[in-house]
Amino acid sequence: MTEQPLRLRDRLEGVLSFLHDDTLPHMEVEETTIYAAVDRLPDGPHSGPAMALDHEAIRALVHEVDGLTRGPTSKRKRMKLQGVLFALEAVTRLHIEKEERLYIPVLNQLSPKVRAAIRAQLLAHPVNRGHARR
Repeated sequence: MTEQPLRLRDRLEGVLSFLHDDTLPHMEVEETTIYAAVDRLPDGPHSGPAMALDHEAIRALVHEVDGLTRGPTSKRKRMKLQGVLFALEAVTRLHIEKEERLYIPVLNQLSPKVRAAIRAQLLAHPVNRGHARR
């Protein structure tokens, strides 16, 4: 193997690690904390179920990436993997944009007690990134 495929494999391993160790657990915490609390607000976006559908799509794409990174590789498999990674990036970017527009602006409408509880849940989770720092 040449150095370039090894570097690409290392980068792919980093992406997979980020997806499994950070992104997927973070989505689970969001579904049970932020979306539920904000959607209970009278003026909340009430789009938690739609956001959860995004999470389902992201999970399915991660599962597809996992399958494509197992076993022997071929040019066709690499091209398929590239396409799935592009799709995953697009869905994730759109999802984050929706969070930024729909959820982040209304977090301050939650009572300080509810915000503190959400923050504690996020910080207690192994994934204490993203919204936990806001």
